[in-house]
Amino acid sequence: MKLPKHPLKKYPKNKTLYNIYRGKGAPKASVCEHGRVGYNDLVLSIKRSILIISRLSKCLAEMEDKFSETKETVEYITERAEHQIKQRNAIIAKLQERLEDKVNKKNGRLN
Repeated sequence: MKLPKHPLKKYPKNKTLYNIYRGKGAPKASVCEHGRVGYNDLVLSIKRSILIISRLSKCLAEMEDKFSETKETVEYITERAEHQIKQRNAIIAKLQERLEDKVNKKNGRLN
């Protein structure tokens, strides 16, 4: 079974993975001291664990990329909406002033 590349080497700029691993390499496998489990079984188990961790790291990195892209999109949409709301509020204020002027002129004629 071929071991995958270490997640920190695959994704060096990922802060979450760096915090998980803290820049340390994977520990070396040692001989079993208990005599209950065979060395080959331990090695196979460790290799499978490393493979699973590698796959999970890849998923984590992809999800972070998606979330950062989504965050940028949401920020852009929010900024555009705020800009449009400000424009519409300005138009509404102008229309209210014009309406008040017309109402005041009309009331002035009646008096």
